[in-house]
Amino acid sequence: MSRTAPQLLTKELLEQIYAEVEARVDAKYRDRIERLEREVEQWKEEARIWKARYFKEQEKSRKLEGQLSLARKEIKELKEVIQKQKTRIIELEKVVHGRTTEVSKAPNAEVERPEKRSKGRQNGAKGYGRKKRSNLDTVEKIHQFEGSDLVCACCGLPFEDAGEKRSEEIDVSVSVTIIRHRRKTVRRTCKCPGTPVIKTPPASAKLFKGSAYSVGFWHHAIFEKYHLQRPTSRTCSLFLSYGLDVGPSVIVNGLKRLHEARVFKPLLETITERVKRSTRQQKDETGWKIFQEIEGKEGYQHWLWVTRTEDCCLFQMDPSRSREAAKRTIGDGPVIVTSDMLKVYDNLGDNVTNSWCWAHVRRYLLKLGTRPKLAKSANEWVSKVDWLYHCNNQRLAAGSEKEFQLHDSELRRSIGQFERLAKNNAKRHKDPEAQKVFTMIAEHWDGLALFVEYPAVPMDNNLSEQALRNAVVGRKCYYGSGSCWSGDLAADLFTIFTTLEMNGINPRTWLFEYLTAVAKNGGRAPPEALDFLPWNSPPANLLSE
Repeated sequence: MSRTAPQLLTKELLEQIYAEVEARVDAKYRDRIERLEREVEQWKEEARIWKARYFKEQEKSRKLEGQLSLARKEIKELKEVIQKQKTRIIELEKVVHGRTTEVSKAPNAEVERPEKRSKGRQNGAKGYGRKKRSNLDTVEKIHQFEGSDLVCACCGLPFEDAGEKRSEEIDVSVSVTIIRHRRKTVRRTCKCPGTPVIKTPPASAKLFKGSAYSVGFWHHAIFEKYHLQRPTSRTCSLFLSYGLDVGPSVIVNGLKRLHEARVFKPLLETITERVKRSTRQQKDETGWKIFQEIEGKEGYQHWLWVTRTEDCCLFQMDPSRSREAAKRTIGDGPVIVTSDMLKVYDNLGDNVTNSWCWAHVRRYLLKLGTRPKLAKSANEWVSKVDWLYHCNNQRLAAGSEKEFQLHDSELRRSIGQFERLAKNNAKRHKDPEAQKVFTMIAEHWDGLALFVEYPAVPMDNNLSEQALRNAVVGRKCYYGSGSCWSGDLAADLFTIFTTLEMNGINPRTWLFEYLTAVAKNGGRAPPEALDFLPWNSPPANLLSE
């Protein structure tokens, strides 16, 4: 069916109407759409700006967090430094103002000790009188009255003899004198070919041919320097106070000549071999300055090593604090070495068994006690160490096998408990410094517990530390040695004097006798030098009273 005209008009009209409506709608909303699009673009731009600002602030926040983290770390480190400084201040205050002994002031509750009494003779106790000194020479001095004092000043009658009053006083007299030798010279009157033309009595023996100084002078200078630790300049001042003007160079040159002539070396070589053959040693070391430039070495720091055995003590000078220096006194046989826990004492050889020092463990625990949070716990641990010392001392002092076994059982029980607690703290203690100490104890436990199985092995190396004390006094007085030969000579004489004292021999008397023998042998070590060693039956007059 075909469309009619009105229908076509209506369609066209409708299309026209639609077009007009669309035009009107477009015109109505175009401005709004454009306005909205402009707003959207503006919001997008603002969003980009805020997003950029957000990322910028976020980056700044990350930097601040990093700086804050570093600041917190630095604050933590500074607090640790402050804590260490406080600990060090407490330690130094104890050194200056505290007690110098390591013996516990307050006894452990488990230890029964007698009540402390006052020093000196107790009330009601019988006195001992003055000490008898039969070893000293005695000179009698008789005091007489003048003639007028023997008669009464009033009547003139004489006094009668009523005996005498005796008293003693000890006098010390030191003097410097010139001994003028006058040797008689004779000439032969015969012509016998075997008789000298002129004959003179032999001159007194001297250490150096043609020297103006006697054996007594050198004996005094050496003893002052290496046993009394008096600087050479002060010894010269002492001589000057007696009227003798002598420069330090005279003494230094003489000591150098004695060292170059190897006067004391036969004794040192024998002592060294004796130390190497020993089965038990105690070791320690201390710093010693030698003010001589050595090729390949920076600075003047050297080390004075000491090795102490049952009957001798060896000092050695070395430029390093190395394991090789510690091994110099180790022989080929089995030996137990008691020392502190310095790393160089590890792995001294397959024949060496280490015994570590309990006194150093105690010092580490005392150091922990300087920190307020650890003070109570550290003091309890110190008491545990004191108890081990007490048990071991009681064991060693036992007078019977039964008593020994009693104290030995208590020692083994106590040290077993100590081991369990120490190893537990090494794993679980929250404080890093305390954990470090207990880890050190756990790692060295085999050596720390060695004395339990071998009662002859000491718990510490205190004897070797004590042997160093006299040398340390010298280091403080004259700062060390000016050259390598001087350092070696110091170590040699420290060895001789300490060994003599360990065996009850008077070093001053011994030195004069030995130097006299050297002088008689033309300034060289005498053939009988080894007879002067303590274990080779030295003369009885050398023994200390």
